[in-house]
Amino acid sequence: MRCIEVPEGEESLGQNITQYANTQNEVSSQDFAFLDSEQHRLVRELGVLDFEYILRSAEVPQSVDPSRIIDVRDAAVALACASASVGHSVLAKREVSRLFSDTAVYKALFNPNTDPLRLSRAVEVMRIVDQALDQMETEVEGVAAGIAVHGRRTLAHCVLRRIGDSRLSDPEADLAGDYAAVPDELAQYVDKITAVFPDNAYPGNVFKNQSRVSSLLTEAGLLTSAAT
Repeated sequence: MRCIEVPEGEESLGQNITQYANTQNEVSSQDFAFLDSEQHRLVRELGVLDFEYILRSAEVPQSVDPSRIIDVRDAAVALACASASVGHSVLAKREVSRLFSDTAVYKALFNPNTDPLRLSRAVEVMRIVDQALDQMETEVEGVAAGIAVHGRRTLAHCVLRRIGDSRLSDPEADLAGDYAAVPDELAQYVDKITAVFPDNAYPGNVFKNQSRVSSLLTEAGLLTSAAT
């Protein structure tokens, strides 16, 4: 253990020393979120909602119910998909680490206005989307299958924007109906995207490109609903 005394009023210096001293080690970029006081606020507030929030990749959850466990990576991906900017969901597909290493992106997702209820519900929607698309992969083929595999962050963005921030953040809102409708909703989205998907294009590349995703959603008639 190494101890470094930091002068009073220089708390950010301590954080910087910790971060830069570990850049030479095998430390995940998400582990630096542990230094953010907003993350510790979310630990407390998600705890009130009966969720266990895991900040470090090596941390062992105490809960025996996996549905009540949220790790910071899943939280970042879910918030990126719930963002009004489709670019954040594309980044979650292309390079998850940048959700933490890109300061502007990180602060857009995690800040004093980050609501724990919205976060937990976004994670729940993400899990439902992933489960539904896992099933869809076994039932479709060709372009549709590729979209189900590679387009799930974009599709989650469409679902979350359709539900809307106000409902995700409203403790009085009952989202059971929204959750139940996700599989059918995804099937409609995949059909619409498949109909306009460019010939000879590989879904794995398309869904990593923000301009191509925006064009695709516009042609499919989904960008408006996704951006509301």
